[in-house]
Amino acid sequence: MSDYALIVGIEQYMTTSLTPVRFAEADAKAMAEALAGLGFEVDSVLLSHQATKNTVEHRISDLLESLTKDDRFLFYYAGHGFAEVGNTVLSCSDSILKKIGDTGIRMSWFLDRVNESECERAMFFLDACHAGATNLKSERSVLDAMSGDEIKAYFAKAEHKVCFSACKFNQTSISSGTLKHGIWTYYLLKALRGEVKAALQSGRFLTAMKLQDYLQTEVPLAAKAARTDSHKQTPIIYGSQTGEFHIADLKELFDKKEQAASADGAHATARFRSAEEIAVKQLSGFERHHTVPKEVADYAERFIQRIAAEDVNERVEKWAKQIRSSLGLKRTGIRVEDDRIITDDFEYSIWCEQNPSDAGEAIFYEELSSVSPAAYANPAFEELFSASFDQMILHPPKPIDVSHVIDALEALDSDHITVDYPSNAKRCTIQIAGSSTKLIITKDSVKVLSNQQLSPNELIDALSETRDKLKQLAGATVLVLT
Repeated sequence: MSDYALIVGIEQYMTTSLTPVRFAEADAKAMAEALAGLGFEVDSVLLSHQATKNTVEHRISDLLESLTKDDRFLFYYAGHGFAEVGNTVLSCSDSILKKIGDTGIRMSWFLDRVNESECERAMFFLDACHAGATNLKSERSVLDAMSGDEIKAYFAKAEHKVCFSACKFNQTSISSGTLKHGIWTYYLLKALRGEVKAALQSGRFLTAMKLQDYLQTEVPLAAKAARTDSHKQTPIIYGSQTGEFHIADLKELFDKKEQAASADGAHATARFRSAEEIAVKQLSGFERHHTVPKEVADYAERFIQRIAAEDVNERVEKWAKQIRSSLGLKRTGIRVEDDRIITDDFEYSIWCEQNPSDAGEAIFYEELSSVSPAAYANPAFEELFSASFDQMILHPPKPIDVSHVIDALEALDSDHITVDYPSNAKRCTIQIAGSSTKLIITKDSVKVLSNQQLSPNELIDALSETRDKLKQLAGATVLVLT
């Protein structure tokens, strides 16, 4: 038995007669990620111009024909939905408004394909009729709001099939600029990620009715808060109300999260750092009458920090602009305090010091800290800080017995591991042959050094891989961070 998903998110249409659907692509991408985390095989994610009528119909037919009676099928759609002469129609990126019945996907055609397949269990999630879809006054004589009658009739007699809709079919499903998602999809995602206990049965099963109860409670309140008018949005479920339709068992997801939290508990303290060396005389504040320091000293440090102040400020402003743009933050979501950029999900600091190894050089440090779990999971965050850092510093909640780590590794007498340390054994440097990662261990910290610039998640993965290799070679966990 396998679970398969087909996902469509149409944000931009090829014709101006169909208005854009805000955040439909973000909705679709997030759904694909959430479903993959639940073990679904995501067959296709069709975004905007990829989701032409021909492509969508081909993917639907092709996938359904390949399924067996033991498989499950899930379809998610974010875009405009309509009804023409009683037929429910999902628009495609190349749909033509005046010919929506011929240029969109008729639900009757779709449901016929489901019936013809061997697949006996299917679920549909329709975030259609987004705000803007019914703002088509000149077309009302031809085109009406999407009707649920056809869907209601089909799912009323479909024992192992269920359909969720973001709203009643005479309403509109709205999106939120704050949430960066359609409101209904945002709360659906929270349930699929296991973030809402109220949506679960026995603490692990996401069932149709528990999910609907949760959506029916949260979505209308959030939609009302997002609008200044009397707009209403009421999530709907279609399908047999007898028995429980299980959407997913979240036990494996919770187990993985627990393992990750146990293995990476120290990541809450992680700081990611990069360093750039530059000649003192190249700093913006260096003037003709200035003298390049000849020794490493406090006075030289203060001098370098003073003449580098403008450079630090320029770097801070550059990063603040980039962070706002990449993460879509408003003014209230980000603030700058001297050399720190502060958001709800992380802090970014920039400062300059004298190079302790070369009196005539300065080092610009850039450091990311206080990173939230949500930031680590955000693809935009990962892309923003890709190839940015070559160091990660962790501060485990419990002291590390450095001498024990040294003794355990030396007892292996392995040519694959190099361990360097001073006579007092208060710190040690560990490197595995062929690895691009080096670890520096003290009682209070673990520093991960890479010979290439990486993203935060890549540095975390590099630490995990190094620890796994050490465990393989030693036959037991050598470095405990929790």
